[in-house]
Formats: sequence, C-alpha cells, structure tokens
Amino acid sequence: SRGIKPHEDIMEILNEGETPDHITVDADLGPVGVQTLIEALVGDGEGLGGPFKLINTLRLWRSNAGEEGCRAVGAFLETGSADPEEANASDNVCNLQFLQLMDCNVTPQGCRYLGRALQVGANKTLLTLNLDHNSSLGTVGLRELANGMCTNSTIKRLSLAYCGIDSTGGRAVKNLLNGLGSQLEELVLKGNRLQGAGLKAFCPALGQNKVVQLAGRCW
Repeated sequence: SRGIKPHEDIMEILNEGETPDHITVDADLGPVGVQTLIEALVGDGEGLGGPFKLINTLRLWRSNAGEEGCRAVGAFLETGSADPEEANASDNVCNLQFLQLMDCNVTPQGCRYLGRALQVGANKTLLTLNLDHNSSLGTVGLRELANGMCTNSTIKRLSLAYCGIDSTGGRAVKNLLNGLGSQLEELVLKGNRLQGAGLKAFCPALGQNKVVQLAGRCW
C-alpha cells in the first residue's frame, strides 16, 4: 500500500504456510519498511493475509525504524489492550510478549510513541521491552518513555543498555521504578553514564522495590 515491496525475509516468514509465533529481521528496513511490516501483521499488507495474532516475539535489529517506524510499532501495541487472561482477549490483534528494537534509531519522539502505547489502558500483553544500543534515545528519550510506562502494569523486563543516558536521567529511572511497581523484575542500564548523581537520584526507589534487579554497570 506504500509502493514498496516487503523485505524478502518478512515475505518468507509470513508465507511459510504455518502461522509464525516470532519474527526476527536484521536489515535496514527504514521507517517505511517498518510501517509496511506492521501493516502486514495487522492484516493491512497487500497479499500477506493476516492479522497474525499468534506472534508473541518481534525482534528488529539495525532496522532504522526512526520516529515513524516507532509510531507504527506503538499503534500495533495499542491493539493489544485486552488482558490475556480475560474473556475478551481474542479481540487483541497484537499479542506480543517480547519486543526488541536493537540499534533501530529510536529517538525521544519514538520513545514518546512507545510510552503512550504502554501506558495504563493501552497494551496489556507485553512483558519484555528491549531498546538496547539506541544511542539517539538518550536521557530525553528515557523521560518520554517513563512518562507513559510509569502507569504500566505488565512489563517485567526493561532493557536500555548503551542508550546514551547520562547523569540527568536518574530522576526518570526513579519515576519508572516507582510507577512500574512490583511487577518489574529486571531493569538493564548497562553501558550508560548515570554516574554518582544519577545513581543517587534513583537508589532510594531501587531500595524500596524488593523485586527488581538492576543489571549491568551504569556509572
């Protein structure tokens, strides 16, 4: 529908004959390519059938999603607003439990889209969000993500390794820890430079949370 052909890896996965439960793409799809992939998953892609409701894992590596790609991913997440344990769970188009956008040019605006999709009343299926190696994310992106995710009630693992977060990001980490509550089991901040000031800002919240583990050196 956008005048481009879906990436051949995507075509192969979606046309295997059996409904896939996971998709991994390591290719520079670009923002339009990521949008096209999401259209295929929700059933809007030409000739690809769908929606593909059984997919629980989506990994995009070095796909250059950018802001518009993240907007599409966020919109997809919002189609999973029913609790998987509830009777209306069959209404969900998105049933992702694991989402990884690694080195995908996720910007602060992209984080805003993802955060909105994971706020209260939006997605209820996702358990793991991995945004490792998005240096363009930075502290501003962390704040945007935290603004939405601080009301999330399902995320168990959040990984933000090597995302360019500096010492001013400590307050946003604190907001995440205070908001996500006891369901968050692991927070990965490896490879960021929060330093003493950043650690000082969120350590009290970390101490009060008896469940979450902080993984990786971040100072």
